[in-house]
Amino acid sequence: MKIIHLFFALFVSASLYGQKLLIPDSTVIQEIRISPSDAFGGTVSELLDSVVYIKLEKPSKDWVGNLHNYYIINDKLVLSDGLIKGDMWLYNLTGQFIKKLNVPSDIVRNNTIFYNVDNTHLYLSDIYSEKVNSDGVITDGIKFSLNGDVLEEFPLRHKKYKGKKLLIEGTVRFDKDEFWFSRPQRAYKESNNVILYQKITSEEILPLLSIDTTDRDYSKIKIHNMNQFFTSFAKGVNYLYYSNPFTYEVAEVSKGGLNKVYKFILPLKNTASLEVYDNETYNNNKFNFFKANSDLVVAIDNINRYKEYLLFNFNRGLKGRFAYSLSNGELINLAQIVPDQSNDYLPIFSSINPHIVSDGTYLYSIIYSNDVNACINEFYKGKVVPDKIKNLSKFNNPILVRFKLK
Repeated sequence: MKIIHLFFALFVSASLYGQKLLIPDSTVIQEIRISPSDAFGGTVSELLDSVVYIKLEKPSKDWVGNLHNYYIINDKLVLSDGLIKGDMWLYNLTGQFIKKLNVPSDIVRNNTIFYNVDNTHLYLSDIYSEKVNSDGVITDGIKFSLNGDVLEEFPLRHKKYKGKKLLIEGTVRFDKDEFWFSRPQRAYKESNNVILYQKITSEEILPLLSIDTTDRDYSKIKIHNMNQFFTSFAKGVNYLYYSNPFTYEVAEVSKGGLNKVYKFILPLKNTASLEVYDNETYNNNKFNFFKANSDLVVAIDNINRYKEYLLFNFNRGLKGRFAYSLSNGELINLAQIVPDQSNDYLPIFSSINPHIVSDGTYLYSIIYSNDVNACINEFYKGKVVPDKIKNLSKFNNPILVRFKLK
């Protein structure tokens, strides 16, 4: 394997930890050695540019009751309801309301999932469905236009290959390249250990990434429940990421196939190993295990790509939202960006949901009026509060924050 070394410090050697991923020999392995406690922050004027606050227009009725998450698909903002009714609200990135997507309640399941498949449509997966297509495959997905119109119901997770039915976790398309992915649990159930396929033709799929069961039977291990696949769409540059627990490997897939694997090397106190799966406390009581090992990181989480930066946070063990420069190795803790006069001391992230999304040009977050009021209490004591901030503090809808990293 080709290895790219970025920068060095005193860390635990990666050779101490066995690989759970079966990585093709031709794959580029890029080591990322970081000490998150040394990540730097700064003021808004030092680190950010083009900061704008955009009020999201409220529809005349049926407003989102419990904002759970938000996404950017092409040039549209999508809000999803945390009540998991399947409802979604579409916006332009200027804050203009477009449409509410009403999904019939009789086909929505508790685990109905929103997927960004191709950056040109909206998709819901895992709906209740007894319908099958011409190949006899269950139509478990709904495809919407970016204007919110239902286009078709079709198989999103249920596939058929050479006469055999295959259940996967999801589908991603980069132009004409199509990839099928499954979490390890699904790969074990399908008895092939493959977590990532590339569809070549209707009669050919190519395994790209598999679980290595040479030294260990992972099918009997209770793997930590977490999201492991993340999509990152931007103008002309699209990625699918897979994050592997306890080995801190992140596989990057782009147009053409498996691009590289990032191997994160963390400080000793934050580093676990595959031996965790043998720990009796971990297998029987994860709460007690992580209480006793509060510094341990499970995996690299919420991975996104913004220009030359990898954006991510850690599943347990370390707090913060990080931006790692693939060009110079700098590590920014976005959670440590301090408001200043350049953005009227307004917050960049919400204390409730510090999620970040990108359209490739800008980064976006969402804040609320209570975040603005906290800003007033902290920065405007005994001072005149500008009308702009007063208006935002009384605004009951989410506020979209648009910005760039310098």
